[in-house]
Amino acid sequence: MADSKFKEALAADIDTFINPHEFADIHTVDGREIRAVIAEDTDNQHPLNYAEGVSLVRIIAYFDAFELGVRPRKGVTMTIDGTEYEVIRVSDEIGIYVVTLEANVD
Repeated sequence: MADSKFKEALAADIDTFINPHEFADIHTVDGREIRAVIAEDTDNQHPLNYAEGVSLVRIIAYFDAFELGVRPRKGVTMTIDGTEYEVIRVSDEIGIYVVTLEANVD
């Protein structure tokens, strides 16, 4: 019984965090419109020495694991809002996938 209440509370927390009226926005992820919270890394926009005018950008994306479906794997490419990113790290924080991604942008 206590486990059931915990799971209900957890589901409510996910719905609050990944809610377009609270913290999330609708983003196009690999061609699908889904809810996500996307934050730029605080140490961002590093110019690349070998490519003039190009910077390395890192973002952290938070997805409802159920809505996203398959857990992203390190090294694969995800397209978010038209920009291709490489998945650097993924963790499952009790129903929320926390995905760190990098892209070279000009």
